[in-house]
Amino acid sequence: MTERVLIQSVDHYEIKDKETGVINLIDQVYYFNDYREASDLNAGVKPMKSPCTPEISKEIMASLPGCSIGIFDIDSKSRPGAGGKPTQMIVSAKLVRLINLAELLAVKVQPAPKAVAA
Repeated sequence: MTERVLIQSVDHYEIKDKETGVINLIDQVYYFNDYREASDLNAGVKPMKSPCTPEISKEIMASLPGCSIGIFDIDSKSRPGAGGKPTQMIVSAKLVRLINLAELLAVKVQPAPKAVAA
């Protein structure tokens, strides 16, 4: 299933198993999608987190230079995760648009008008 998302970061971890001493390689992608609808109890968008393969991690890292975020088309598949629980692993990511976050945050925004007292 292809989904368009805004990727904010990708991280590579090497975690040593305390019992076996084996180094586990973990790659995680943090992104926003449109799954959440506003209600009386929430507003805004929460980031999602999904694992990906080391190859996809490297591809995303190469696509996000410096202080950048990006719009990507991603594909995911169900795979067994921790404890055998199903998880959605990102298996492909294609850059659609790069966004320079530093430039975006430097945009001058007009302040909101002040409320007039009645």
